[in-house]
Amino acid sequence: AVRSSTSSPSSTSYAIDCTRDVQAGVAGGVEGVCVGAILSDYQRVRVEHVCARLGLTALAFLWRREQEELLTEMVQAGVRAVLIKVAAMGLLPKQHLGKDLATMLPHLRRKHAEYGLNVCGEGGEYETFTLDCPLFTRRIEVARQETVMHSDDPFAPVGYLRFTEARAVDKPAPLCPPAAHADRVALMRRILGDARARTAELMAAAAAAPAPAAARPPRLWLNWTSE
Repeated sequence: AVRSSTSSPSSTSYAIDCTRDVQAGVAGGVEGVCVGAILSDYQRVRVEHVCARLGLTALAFLWRREQEELLTEMVQAGVRAVLIKVAAMGLLPKQHLGKDLATMLPHLRRKHAEYGLNVCGEGGEYETFTLDCPLFTRRIEVARQETVMHSDDPFAPVGYLRFTEARAVDKPAPLCPPAAHADRVALMRRILGDARARTAELMAAAAAAPAPAAARPPRLWLNWTSE
């Protein structure tokens, strides 16, 4: 996936160039791009724009998923992601930066009830960096970091982490019981497997459907959930 932090023409051109590089480097070519957007039209539309320019299909499997359910599912699957930026009422740089999602989940639920905070950060309330998950063969270890304050706003201070030293390290034996670790891996593989199967069905349907000559590449917005 290609993500850009601005909406300028130059950033769009950069995203298109990066996607072309991916197309050229993948055996058999690329037919679509999957975006992790849940509620943000900005993220989804940016990817759709790049796909339209390159004749690709834009896939949004998480679109309109219930956010608390989705975040809980990621935590249960063993995704270890830490907050690297906060920019919302109820989130404090000195207190919450560097905390993982499992630790933050109860707090995010409370702030959603109090302020309407998007539990998955879809309003830009926070950003995360994934250090480890069951599918990683190596985990990322941050050796040194620093907190940068962007705004000392009394209601919604903005700050972010800057990693100054990090490395990929071999993973030790699972810290949780083997059965629990296997369950996490199985859950994540099932989620990805279901997504791949659904992608194949939708791509086949899109290819079989007649379309006007000037039609845009299809955009697939899915209210997809795992059972």
